[in-house]
Amino acid sequence: MDSMLLLHLMAQIFPQKIRAIYIDHQLQDQSAEWAEVVATQATILNIPYIIQKVQIANGNLEAQARQARYQAYQQHLQENEILLLAHHQQDQAETVILRLLSGAGVDGLAAMQAIDYRKDMTIWRPFLDLTREQIALWTAQLEVKYIDDPMNYDNHYDRVWCREALWPFLTSRFPKMQQALSRTSYLMQDASEILEEVLKDDWQYSGSADYLDLTKLSELSFARQRQLLSAWMKGQGQYRPAFEMVERLRAEVIESKSDAQAALHWNQFYYVRYQNILYRLSKQIYFAETLNPVDAELEHSFKLEERWQGAAGLFHVECKKIGLSHSLLNKN
Repeated sequence: MDSMLLLHLMAQIFPQKIRAIYIDHQLQDQSAEWAEVVATQATILNIPYIIQKVQIANGNLEAQARQARYQAYQQHLQENEILLLAHHQQDQAETVILRLLSGAGVDGLAAMQAIDYRKDMTIWRPFLDLTREQIALWTAQLEVKYIDDPMNYDNHYDRVWCREALWPFLTSRFPKMQQALSRTSYLMQDASEILEEVLKDDWQYSGSADYLDLTKLSELSFARQRQLLSAWMKGQGQYRPAFEMVERLRAEVIESKSDAQAALHWNQFYYVRYQNILYRLSKQIYFAETLNPVDAELEHSFKLEERWQGAAGLFHVECKKIGLSHSLLNKN
């Protein structure tokens, strides 16, 4: 309902500047029929459209479907285009509840932003301050046709359970809960922006994307250390590591014995400490010796002006005024 309303409104406001992208998750038998409905409406509105089928990987269905959906969006977004999504105020409040129950911090409770600038795309959510009731009324007034997905009523999924079971119970006690949770998300966005400014300074002082100086890290407060480690592990990814993973990095690697060869693997990277530096290594670098073994040579004879390519680079044997006499090079 909300997405189809957004499509109709944008067709009126920006008739020559929009395209519709429908993601078919292929989780319902009727998904192909729903794609036809979207195509028909887009044709009536004279809007170009794309029907994109995706395969959902195993694991958490909601998370995997979301990941597949955004990957598909990214394939079709062109430079300077903005992705419009129809999330509304109740969606925002549900996100805050679910992230609170999962133990999220400030960034998680900041939830969704109305204008979300990401590395690979920009997202605009124009309905984020509208209630579901307002959207339903608007949809009815404009006589917008839409599809009601039966998965939206399956309490097996966390968000549906939150909406169908938990939500009525909480709102019966706290009737203004939705507005309050939405306000909390905005306050957390403010807090997140302030923390980001502090974090940027701490990161520049302590290291780079590939390493952290543990001596400089120890000069920060414990809270700032934890925030920096969390953001550093996240890197260019979308999500930060779990609280427990950051604690493992501290306990198993940073605070390990100086002679221990401790390493922590998370999200395709390996975290190791050498002396007082914490490194973030790719698999290729971490296993370089195993993946690209170097032939050990116990003895090698060289001749003057010979060039030799070794593991450490290209070497040139030449005569110099200092060093060993070339007359001695071929003698045992």
